[in-house]
Amino acid sequence: MRAGPVLPGCLPPEQPWLSLDYNELSGVWLWPDVVASLRIVFRLFLRGCGLQAVPSALCAMTQLQELDLNDNQLSSLPDKLTQLQGLKVLHLRGNRLSFSPAPNAVLSRLVALEKLDVSQQLVPVCIIGPLRCVPALLKLRVLNITQDRFAPAVMVLIDSLVLTLQQQCQEGLRDQPPVLRIHESIDASA
Repeated sequence: MRAGPVLPGCLPPEQPWLSLDYNELSGVWLWPDVVASLRIVFRLFLRGCGLQAVPSALCAMTQLQELDLNDNQLSSLPDKLTQLQGLKVLHLRGNRLSFSPAPNAVLSRLVALEKLDVSQQLVPVCIIGPLRCVPALLKLRVLNITQDRFAPAVMVLIDSLVLTLQQQCQEGLRDQPPVLRIHESIDASA
């Protein structure tokens, strides 16, 4: 367990953070006690912790601004995640998310999100869901949807999304369109 400033990222490094990366934390029995002692943590890193579900007690950490759940075994997102209304950065890379309507509804209600990473899902994933929630996320600046390959229908949806985001900018709903990261070496500016 480490605590202190993290240099990369979207948030000021002086904010209190905690990294429990690569510790086996799938035992939910410890979460209520852990969360009760983490009220001052604004950035929480749980990368590679073997989590199969987002602990519901974690959703009580309403002060969280960055949550890293990369490289776990998550297949869904709990509705309670929407309690994190100050969440600006959400990392979900390398999970098993299916992006059925329920997780998409959760994502679209995280209105403070500025950066969302749903890349490299480990099961055949329909990335269309996260793309559909983007217009509702007016503060979103970076969306990483990098996958090994996309179906042609997804590429059509990406083109349509870019047009929608440009239109939102013209209508004054957004300051600027988000950067869509669709390939390791390609950023598509909307």
